[in-house]
Order: sequence, then C-alpha cells, then structure tokens
Amino acid sequence: MLVTRLGFRFGGMDMQPDMRICGGTVVTSEGEHRVDLLIANGRICGWASPESRFSADEPQTIDATGKYILPGIVDPHVHFNEPGKDAREDFHSGSRAAAAGGVTTVIEMPNSLPPCHSREILDRRVALAEEKMLVDFAFYGAAGGSNLDSIEDLAAGGVIGYKTFLTQPPPERAAEFEGLNADGPGELWDVFRAIARTGLVSAVHAESSRMARRRQDELVAEGRGDFMAYAESRPEVVELEATASALVLARDSGCRVQLCHVSSPRAVLMAATYKEEGVPITVESCPHYLTFTEEALREWGPYAKIAPPLRSAEHREGLWDLVRLGEIDMLGSDHAPYLPEEKSDGMEDIFKGASGLACIELILPIMMDHVASGRLTLEDVVRLMSENPARVFGLHPKKGHLYPGADADLVLIDMAGETEVDVDGLHTRGKAAAKLFDGMQLQGRIIQTMVRGKTVMEGDAISDHHGWGEFQRPSL
Repeated sequence: MLVTRLGFRFGGMDMQPDMRICGGTVVTSEGEHRVDLLIANGRICGWASPESRFSADEPQTIDATGKYILPGIVDPHVHFNEPGKDAREDFHSGSRAAAAGGVTTVIEMPNSLPPCHSREILDRRVALAEEKMLVDFAFYGAAGGSNLDSIEDLAAGGVIGYKTFLTQPPPERAAEFEGLNADGPGELWDVFRAIARTGLVSAVHAESSRMARRRQDELVAEGRGDFMAYAESRPEVVELEATASALVLARDSGCRVQLCHVSSPRAVLMAATYKEEGVPITVESCPHYLTFTEEALREWGPYAKIAPPLRSAEHREGLWDLVRLGEIDMLGSDHAPYLPEEKSDGMEDIFKGASGLACIELILPIMMDHVASGRLTLEDVVRLMSENPARVFGLHPKKGHLYPGADADLVLIDMAGETEVDVDGLHTRGKAAAKLFDGMQLQGRIIQTMVRGKTVMEGDAISDHHGWGEFQRPSL
C-alpha cells in the first residue's frame, strides 16, 4: 500500500501523519519493502513511496537510510519477578532491558511472590506495571490444580493466557509456585478443561517432575553434583513424557496449548502430528537452544543451567531444521534473572544453582547474527518473534506487524553494524544470569526502539518515560 499524500482516511477517521521514517527497508513476514513509514498518534497510518514529497506541514522525520525497520519484538516468555523478588528484576529494570533489545511488548509469567493465581493479585501487578513499565505488557495467570475456581476470574481481569508447570518446585521455592502446578495428568486434565472455557492459551512447562526428581536423587546418591550431572538428570525423555501427556489432554479437552521453551526436536515432531489433526497446539523455542549446546553447560556450569537443559549439537541442528520447516511457531527469551549468589551456589553443586538465563535484550541481536550467517532471514525473524506471538495471544492486529492500523511499535536495526556483548553493560539487574553471553561478537546492531510512536531507546540511551507501557488484553 503506497500513500503519496499527507492526509488520508483510515478506520473512518482523517489521519494526519505526525512522523515519517524515511529511507529504510520495512520488513514483514512476506518480504522487504523500500517504503517510508507514516505514523499518526502512535499508530502506523500508511506507507509512502520514498520519492514522494509532502507539500505542506512536513511531519517529524527520522532518517533510516541503510537500516531495516522491523515490527517490535513480542516476547511471549518473560520473568520480571515483581512483586516479591524485585532484587532479581523489577518492572522498571526489566522493561529497560526489553527496550534495549528491541522488545516492545512483553508477556510476563506469573512467577511473582505471590504468584498471579487470583484476580486480586493480578490487579495489583497491573497497577505496579502501569507505574513502571517502559514497554507494553501482558500477563499470564497461574493455573494449577489448587486454583481452578480462579481461572475464569483471571480471564475477566485481562490475562493473556495461563501458565502451568508439570514439574514440582524445590521445597525452598514452594511459595513462588502457588497455583502454578498440576500434580499429574488428572489435575492437568482439570486445568485444561477450565482454561478451554475461556478460549485463552495454556502455556505448559513440559518436563516430568517425577522422572527428573528420581534421576536427580540417583545422581546425588552417587555423589554427583558436577556440571554435567544436571543434564543427565533431565534427559530428553523427561521432556518427551510430559509433552506427550500435554498433547493427549489438549486434544481431548479442546484447550489451546503452547509448549514452552522446547529443546527437543522429537517433541516438536510430536506436536506436529497433533497439529495435522487440527489440535490447537503451538510450539515455542528459545534462541539459546538454537545457539548453544551442552558443551556450554560443561564450561559455564550454573551460568548455562536452564530447564530444559541445553542439549547436543545434533539436537540443536534438528531444531534449526524444524524452524526452516515452520514447525516451531515462535521464539521467546525465557528471561529469568537471578542474584549472583543464587547462581554461584551451583559452582560446587550444580543442583544448588538457580536455573535460568537473563537474555531479553540479547535475543534479537543473537537472531540477527544467525540471519547474517544465513541460518534464516529477517522475514523469518518477524514471523517468529513478532507476528506469530501477537496472533497466538490475541494481540494482533495491534501488535506484531507494520501495516496501517497497527501500533507504531518498531525497531531499527543496522545489519552492517556489530554488537559485542559485555554483560556488565546490560540493563537487566540479573547480570549474574547472563554470563554465558559475555564476550559474544554478533553481526548486526539495534539502533532505535519505539513503542506506540515514542522512542524508548536510541543508541545507548534508554528513555526515562516509565509508565509509558500499557496493559494489553487479548482480543479473541
């Protein structure tokens, strides 16, 4: 759609552009477009030929010559931990990190303290986020066997979906998982049926708690606490068993299910067979599973400890094959920051170290580097990291694309630039959980991030407009 005049009608209203991004290449999931982007009142209001010139009332212009313009990243898997674990990350610091990484909408997991398992807790979290967030945000609700009666009330409060763990938490962290656990397939069946009535998505952490705990106990009894013992405690079958259960129950309950942070190509292929039957399954993986292998765990120990664990090079290449085939629907950060002592506890005994990586501001640079190496295209990045998450979670057509009518959430990138990762310079509080990435040399650089037409990051400067972020409810 080319627009070559200043004022035009969109959505029944006269729209007068107040901003024009000139000279860049707009990227959609369908291709690259050499057009100028027109913005009015924080929304995309049109595309214009670069040769067109306005005769009056020139809007503010941004020179994007030589740059690519992508829709802002919609990160479907983020842990900011406020309230209760604010020292790890809060809405202020986490949203700064998001803006630095080109992430314009975050979908925040319910692992606060207390977890988001009731309407009252949800309302408090929304109020806190509205005061502090720099980028737009949505919330998952907790869904477990102990809070089935709250699921519909959480939907009325605006949750984007629900999160359920099939693993049981460590005893010392039980309070962080209240309302989040399904103890076996019977409870998961009840959870799925309750969520199905809302029409929202159930995001599942698919690892078998009983299998992982049994194997860990065996390794501990053998005196094992070395780095690789963690990977051995959670072999691929731990993920496959839980995935199989979730898929069977999704089909028979009618629940829309998202498999979170999938590390196993076999799990993706299992999901593909159910998709072919029309079961509403989507698959999320993470850039770290496409980048690192278990050798990183061997070298970095707790700083490369995540759940599911990093796997072999063969597993990594299998995931890449499935990305190219379109069987992986989206990529999320699974941003999980921790305090230094929570990570360093695992240096002597890997089972005592916290599991998670702080990576929200690195996922786009990492994937840009994979684009530069020919692993995928910028169109693929848009599909996996912007458009598909927005569609699956009911944020489209406001989010996830740059066609007229969408919010002006965008990121300017320079593929000729470079990014050198210095974890001490990251904006997350959870730098201790980011050491795996330290010193990475990545091709491509983020230049500017905008949320609803407002610049929230440019160069090395992060905006101080906290409270700019808006709560996003799903449209079904």
